[in-house]
Amino acid sequence: MLITSFSAKELVDRMRRGVLSPVDVVEAFIARIEAVNPALNAVVAQRFDLARREAAALIKHAERGPLLACR
Repeated sequence: MLITSFSAKELVDRMRRGVLSPVDVVEAFIARIEAVNPALNAVVAQRFDLARREAAALIKHAERGPLLACR
């Protein structure tokens, strides 16, 4: 199953269990955006580098938030 097809609850559960990392999730959604956005033009401000940095920071500081606490 594709990461982008999981519900938010399923994504969080998988991140908490260490099956997925925030970086995995961000990269999957960036790839999906890049695949479909040329036809849709729904995402006009692509802040992918920031999203990647924030995902990496979540791994480093997982204990700071209740959403992930993934490691």
